[in-house]
Parts: sequence; structure tokens; C-alpha cells
Amino acid sequence: MVGTQNRERCVDALRRKRQLLGSAKECRWERRGSLTDHRLRRLNGDDLQVGRLVGAQPGADVHHGSDVAEGRTNRVGDPRIGSASHRVAGADLVVENTLDAGSLVTSASGLSSAPVKKHVVILGAGFGGLELATRLSDSFADDVRVTLIDRNDSFSFGFSKLDILFGRKTAADVLVRYADISKEGVEFRQERVTSIDPEKRRVTTDHGSYDADVLAVALRAEYDFAATRGFEEGGSEYYSVAGAERMRDVLPDFDSGTILIGILGQPFKCPPAPFEGALLLHDHLVERGIRANAEIRVIGPMAAPVPITKEVSQSILGALHERGIEYVPKQRVVELDTHGKEARLESGGTVPYDLFVGIPIHRVPEVVESSGLAVDGWVPVNHTNLMTRFPDVYAFGDVAGIPMAKAGVFAEAAAAVVADDIGARLRGGVLERPYEGAGNCYLEFGRGMVGKVEANFLGGPAPTARLVGPSRDLAAEKEAFASTRRARWFGS
Repeated sequence: MVGTQNRERCVDALRRKRQLLGSAKECRWERRGSLTDHRLRRLNGDDLQVGRLVGAQPGADVHHGSDVAEGRTNRVGDPRIGSASHRVAGADLVVENTLDAGSLVTSASGLSSAPVKKHVVILGAGFGGLELATRLSDSFADDVRVTLIDRNDSFSFGFSKLDILFGRKTAADVLVRYADISKEGVEFRQERVTSIDPEKRRVTTDHGSYDADVLAVALRAEYDFAATRGFEEGGSEYYSVAGAERMRDVLPDFDSGTILIGILGQPFKCPPAPFEGALLLHDHLVERGIRANAEIRVIGPMAAPVPITKEVSQSILGALHERGIEYVPKQRVVELDTHGKEARLESGGTVPYDLFVGIPIHRVPEVVESSGLAVDGWVPVNHTNLMTRFPDVYAFGDVAGIPMAKAGVFAEAAAAVVADDIGARLRGGVLERPYEGAGNCYLEFGRGMVGKVEANFLGGPAPTARLVGPSRDLAAEKEAFASTRRARWFGS
């Protein structure tokens, strides 16, 4: 915050730089091309008006006192969160960087204008983006304004794809429109992100560009269907709404043979989902009276369904075995022969199939890869507060390169920590509760029974997980989980 001390420094600078300022009684920063070209110039008036340069970037936009009073954001006028102090050419003035929510600009009349809100830009409106926007609105609406950007017009829970796949619900039933978001200080924009400059915290979309004081990258992983030859032409999937709808329409044509569920790469979202699919396909075939005519196999690169815990893996393997479903570990499908109906394995072998269901390879979005944020495929972050190596740029959820499962509940928990970190720094404090990578994943066992995997990846010396249930009570809890978040994020 620019206060009395900095005003006195400005007065001293004026006295020492009379050859620049003449008889001026006020000083002000005027932009002339770059940060080093800022100069003090004479203005009419009685008091000093101080232009704040904390965290300024070369080429940044500059708004003056009237802009701040109107609440418009700018890059030079807003203190940066993580930068060092800055020395201004033309004056011996060092402005200390803070993220003080009470930062004021002193007007020529000597009165203070309203605080300038920090601009938080959130990319991705999944679990993580929605939770971060909600927490910032609930707790820091007076301090920040939020722009939430997503290319889609609606949100859906990951497990709702299974509802679509087996005809329990339609897409219209599970989609929640982003237009329904009504949170103080939060503006949703349906736009496609085309570039990210993490050094300047500038985001470009197909509709414009945004300069952020804080940038939070919470984009979902993208599915690389083309990475597995033959998958786009001859495979099915239920990881997207459209894919679940297509597979729903394919299932009635299957009456006998082998259903092969292939996990095509790691990491992948919602680790229980491949096994949920197998268990629910078993129920589906039983209901149709054709289970005896079909074989169900799950094949994946993991040694066990949930590698971090033998207990949970054994429970899942036991449920599969009870239903006559085989799990083939440490194998990965790399190609489909759509004419011969064979899946070629990375090891060189082949597996026959009649219906192939793939869990697609996951990647960070291309816009994240090209931004320089990603290293070895994912974005490295500080595990404590989810900040990247770029100051004031966070990454969490699917895109974060943390050795843990990717699921909405973990992104939601990460968003809570990011919000706390932003809030602590706004108030001049420190983060009290580091990210632990903890969360619960629901797992449908079929027959109306649901289990819950309680996991903690970072909170101890080693990752832990345990299975609760399955039970019908947990099926009701799962429904409550969804309705609570719909109400919290959308107010419905």
C-alpha cells in the first residue's frame, strides 16, 4: 500500500529532481513505451498523487487515478503478489511489493479512493475452478474480482457419464449450465484459451485477452484418442458425455462375445472408473439375460487396480472375480485391428475382442504445453500451495504434475488450499494448511451398492487409502455429494 512514507519519498524525489520537475507540487507516473521510460511530470494541484509501480511488467497497461476510482484493473496499478521490490528510473523510489487488500491511490484532493481489487483469472471450470471461484467470492469478494474461463457451456460430474451410459439419465439431466453461476465478483466467460504467458500472467482467448494479478490454471486433461491407432474408428469410451451417449447406443447391438476394457495410459482421471464400468456392464448383461454369452476383461498397465494400497485393490479384484471379470495387469493396448477385432499389446501379444472400451490417454491441453508451464507432460508445482515456478501462477487438478490420482475431489481440495494461500497473502500472512492430496472417490459396485475410497497422497510418509463399504447408504451419500456441490457452485 502506498502510504505516508512513500509520499514523503516522492517529495524527496521531487526536491532532488528539480531539473526534471521544475516547480511541480505533484508527481505522477506517465507511461512512455516501457517501464524504464516512466518519468515524473508536473501536474496542477495541491497534493501529491503517487502512481504505484509494484510488480509492473514491461509493456503493461497503465491506468491512472480516475481509472482506479472507477474500479478498472491494470497491471502497473496493482501490486503483484510474488515479485520483489522495484526501483523506478528517474527517481530514487523503491516501492515495496505487497498483496495488501487495502491498497489505495491517494487523489489530488488528499482523499483515498476505493481499494483496487486484485484480478484473479481462473482457467477451467471443473471441480477446481468452480471451487476456487466460489471460495474467493465467499471470503474475499471485497479484495478480488474473478474471471472464470471455460470453453464449454456446462459442467457435469465425472460419475454422471455412467448414468448416461446405462440409460439412468440423459445429458440434459446431468449438465449444469455455467450461465447459472451467480457469485459476487465472479464473471464467467465461455471462451477458448489460445495462449498463456505465465511470465506476464496474460491469457489470450478466441475473444480477447486478460491480464491477471493471479493466474490459476485448472484446465482439465484432454483425451488423445488418436494416440492409440484404431481407437477413434473402432473403440468406445464413456469418459465424455458424447462418448457415453454413443456407447449407450452401441450396447443394444452387443449380444455375445468379449468386452475388453483397456486402460490406454497413465495417469488417468477417476481411477475407479474402469472397474466401475466393468461391474456395471456385468449388471447390464445380467438384466438382459445374456451374461452367460459374454466375457468381460479389464487390461491395464498397473500391477493392481489401486497400486497405493493392497487392501483396496484386493476388494476390487474380489468384486471382479465374484462376477467372472478378469483383470490383466501390467499390459497396455497400443493399437486396435478394427477388421480382425484384435487389440495389440505393448508387449507384442494380442487380445481378441468384440466390443472394445478404452480409457483414453490423457494429456495436458496443448495451450498449456506450448506455454512453457509443462515439464515432462505435466505442470510441476510446489506441493504445499500448488504454485508453479512462475510467481503468482498456480496449477492444480488434472494439469498438475503431482504423484497422485487425478479426480475432481482432489482438484476441489487443491482449490481450497489455493484460495487460502491467496487469502493469506492478501492479509500479509502465510498459508497455515498445506495441500495433503486427500479426498474420497465413490466406486459403484453395481446392484445399487456404492463404496468410498478414502485416500491421502501427500499428508504422510507414504500414500494411504482405504475402502469404506460398499453399501446402499453410500449410494445416497454419493447423490448428496453431487447435490451439495450443485447448490454451492451454482446456487441450484
